[in-house]
Amino acid sequence: MFKKFPAVALATIISLGLGSQAATASTAMELKTANQEVPGTRDIESGNFEAGIVKLERALNRAGHALDRAPVLVNLCVAYAATSEFERAGEYCDAAVANGVDLVLAYNNRAVLNFMRGDKQAAVADLEKASLLKPGTKVVQRNLDRARARVQAQVVSS
Repeated sequence: MFKKFPAVALATIISLGLGSQAATASTAMELKTANQEVPGTRDIESGNFEAGIVKLERALNRAGHALDRAPVLVNLCVAYAATSEFERAGEYCDAAVANGVDLVLAYNNRAVLNFMRGDKQAAVADLEKASLLKPGTKVVQRNLDRARARVQAQVVSS
């Protein structure tokens, strides 16, 4: 079976500020890899997305059970979102949610993708689902606070 290890959050380059301000740790939405180590995970976490994706695609082809597929789908969602391949990311993020395992991370990462695509309402909805599934998950709460702040800022500026 796969090893358990602490997952690493990848801060995306989404700034809650205006214009071309660089994202900071306090404003960036965070993608998070699965809590189980699968081939390609460490590549994704170190920013070697191409190598990680190749390994994860192979692992997905070998994974037969939903429990084995879950961390691979979550990590493919992260990898494609981080490389701005939104269509592919959407396929894997949706598959991770539909898989029904590791739903907190699946919803979190799909929310970040929705945010990146500009659908902030869908991002908030996914983060609220993740928060209900496992209240107190730090990455989810940080992302939810940031997404709500961005939605509120848009309402105020309208």
